[in-house]
Amino acid sequence: LCFKPMNKKLNVDIAETLSDEGVKQMGRYIRDHYAPRVKVLVRWVLLEGYTDTTEELDALVHYYNELGNTVAHVELLPYHELSKEKCTYLHLDYPFEGMAPYSLDDAKAIQAKLEGLGVKIILSEI
Repeated sequence: LCFKPMNKKLNVDIAETLSDEGVKQMGRYIRDHYAPRVKVLVRWVLLEGYTDTTEELDALVHYYNELGNTVAHVELLPYHELSKEKCTYLHLDYPFEGMAPYSLDDAKAIQAKLEGLGVKIILSEI
């Protein structure tokens, strides 16, 4: 399950979608009908000032706990600029122009915080 922000307004601002409610419902459906046989991976992109806020991380932890043993782990994906070239090639505006790649040290601090709250984490390092 790949999430943008849990906050609906941030979803519109960042992902240009109204909500991740469909993704959340899919996780709940898997939990209710297939757990513990089927596990899900929750992917969380770290965007400084957006998805690393206390509010967003609390919402992520709440959803993680709601799914219980259905979640194999949360994969933290620090923001990088690898898709910038793709947007240029497709003649699309790059939505994160001017945003610096997410610091690995800051990502490790988020990892430690979430692990301290009982969340199983894998940190992707690019």
